[in-house]
Amino acid sequence: MSNNPVLNALYNFIYPQPSANRTRDRPMRVLALGFSRTGTESLSKALSQLGYDNVYHGFQAVRSAPDAAAWARLALAREAANTTTSSSSPSISPLFTAATFDRILGHCSAVTDAPCCFFGAELLAAYPSALVILNRRRDIDAWNRSIEANFVPLLTSWWYVARSWFHTKAFWVRRCHEHVTRPCYAMEGVGVGRGEGAVRERMERRKRRYEEHYAGLERVLKEQERPYLDWTVEEGWGPLCAFLGDEVPEGPFPSGNDGEALQAMRKRLQRATNEKIIRNLMIFGGVMVASIAVLARYYFGG
Repeated sequence: MSNNPVLNALYNFIYPQPSANRTRDRPMRVLALGFSRTGTESLSKALSQLGYDNVYHGFQAVRSAPDAAAWARLALAREAANTTTSSSSPSISPLFTAATFDRILGHCSAVTDAPCCFFGAELLAAYPSALVILNRRRDIDAWNRSIEANFVPLLTSWWYVARSWFHTKAFWVRRCHEHVTRPCYAMEGVGVGRGEGAVRERMERRKRRYEEHYAGLERVLKEQERPYLDWTVEEGWGPLCAFLGDEVPEGPFPSGNDGEALQAMRKRLQRATNEKIIRNLMIFGGVMVASIAVLARYYFGG
């Protein structure tokens, strides 16, 4: 989906969806700005267990049509302002203030995962007092394979694309993926080539995007003279609690989504709207059949 002002206005007319419009009711305390598939689900559960209420995680963006629309429109606004799609850009549009993000995140005290990591530099500027965690995977190649296996099949599925045109929420979720997930994980042009060469080129670009993301955020944090925690999920409670100033809780560190659990979650989320989409498809098909019958009768008689 292109970022064309005329098309954007048309999409807003056909798929009317107000953006999230919350107000901040608690301080933003933690920004975990690592990419997806770096222990974000485990970290989200851990922060909740430590008492950080309403931790914003990627699935919240796709569960909520207002949130999906809000993130998509933020990404489109950044593109229109000619700012980079890099999540670590030091060039930040004045469009992105704390009030901007509070409309989506005002009920949260911490964030993890995408779409938030895509707006890493903007969030650092918006919430200067929040503690920062750069959660990552040391094995970049393993991370890259995980993204390829879990994201690419979804975004190139013909049903995923087709269904989005027949349901407002599905449309805005895909719009969010098109302008956040794809550029975030170097998947621009996915679906054009599925051969070995195309996959290899895509994974090389994604690896560079990963390195640029963390290096860019580290650069911004050092410029701000701002402490941060460089952390992997294997390190567990110790470094995390020491950095946050919290006591280490009893019990093991929470587990997150492996590939199978992630796919199962996505299927559950899609199942919730598939019935409505199929109903809309049937209505559309019925209208088309009736229209063709009327036109045939008009032109050819009966």
